[in-house]
Amino acid sequence: MCGVSPDTPPRSLACALHLGLFDQIVSLTSLKKLLEQIEIANRRYGLLKKNDSIVVAVSGGPDSIALLTLLAKLRRKFALTLHAVYLDHGLQKEASKRFLGVARAATANLSLPFFTKTVSVRRLAHSQRRSLEEAGRIARYEFFKSVCQKTGASKIATAHTLDDQAETMLMRILRGSGLRGLGGIPFRRKEGAYEVIRPLLLCEKKDILSYLKENKISFCLDETNRDPAFTRNRVRHELLPLIQRRFNPQIKESLSALRTISEEAQAYLEQVSDRLFKKISKKNKRRVSLPLKSLSHLPGALRREVLLKALASTRGDLKRFTQTHVASTLELLSSGEYPLELHLPGGIIVRKTEKYLEFAAD
Repeated sequence: MCGVSPDTPPRSLACALHLGLFDQIVSLTSLKKLLEQIEIANRRYGLLKKNDSIVVAVSGGPDSIALLTLLAKLRRKFALTLHAVYLDHGLQKEASKRFLGVARAATANLSLPFFTKTVSVRRLAHSQRRSLEEAGRIARYEFFKSVCQKTGASKIATAHTLDDQAETMLMRILRGSGLRGLGGIPFRRKEGAYEVIRPLLLCEKKDILSYLKENKISFCLDETNRDPAFTRNRVRHELLPLIQRRFNPQIKESLSALRTISEEAQAYLEQVSDRLFKKISKKNKRRVSLPLKSLSHLPGALRREVLLKALASTRGDLKRFTQTHVASTLELLSSGEYPLELHLPGGIIVRKTEKYLEFAAD
């Protein structure tokens, strides 16, 4: 489905590609609001700096088209060098053509370089034994980083919005997330040698759509985003509107504020627990040992973080471990018995001896 300006007759399976749209006189209402929100995010998190060279992820959808055009409006102020990139996942042939066409046209109207690539995410997911979503994410960032390397860019900009943040926070709360998960989508993070930035994380979807409509900027809509089979879609179209309507009209802003508080608290815990872990842990090849006496004296929140660091130090991937796994490790720790043994994902074995809690990979 495509966003089409009023003066373009509707066409099935086709997007209206307008030339010269970005040179028209535009309404400043939503444009001004969006630019102000990007400026606020930039002041708080230092997303944009003078002479930045940025790879901009463009899917052809409304959010990414808005991101591309808004960054283009900030080019002169920050002396930005922008590179648009589009990755075809090879899942929807006809839809991909439409999205690619819109992304290419928007980029051409802004006189920006455009990089595109097609991969079979389904084949990657099968060969890597990953979900389609995870395989697609890995493929996207590998492509983005390759364009960074080719162009000399140091940053990758993605079009996550306030709505995406609220949906992510609600989904994690529903799944029983801990403080780390409540950090939500960060405004900036490292991706290898590069930095990922999200300039639109304070911007609402409705304002983005208004901006595109007011300025007659074409975009495509992914019809799968309405499929109730996906949890995120049910949160987006059912749960979030219900909460806004019946409980808190400002729920998106409230969840964003919770994210900020959680991120700050988690950052402090990680800083303190990192020092503690280095102080009390003993490493021997693929084994990490923590003294039971030292662990028993730690506050609960720090004890949990130190245990997570031991798990990550053993296997190097925290994503495998849930709050349930940490709770099981804590139960092992609090038991008055020994020796005891616990098997966790990734082939990690946690052993409790008389004096230590040991973490080893089989």
